[in-house]
Amino acid sequence: MGNPRVVAQKQQGSGWAHALQTISVLPDEILMVMVLELCESGSLSSALRNGTFTPQPGRLSPLTARRMLVRTATEVCRGMLHLHNANVIHGDLKVRASQARREPRKASMI
Repeated sequence: MGNPRVVAQKQQGSGWAHALQTISVLPDEILMVMVLELCESGSLSSALRNGTFTPQPGRLSPLTARRMLVRTATEVCRGMLHLHNANVIHGDLKVRASQARREPRKASMI
């Protein structure tokens, strides 16, 4: 009988084997795949330009704005450290290339 999910995938022609066949990748060929997270909030550059980290009376205190900015810088550094530890060289670090995303209940930059 088997796992119903596995059987359903085989019947629907889904999964990696189907995807690779669809784009005509043959065995022993090298395929580079980029998996990217959807970052609907734009770039770090646009966040800076739009005043995301600027204190706003009654909405965003100076302390909170500063914490958001420091946390964002920390997350960028952690991302670069992760790439470095994986022996990946990123030669184009800039605010325009850093994408922002929002999670429920908190904002974060990646």
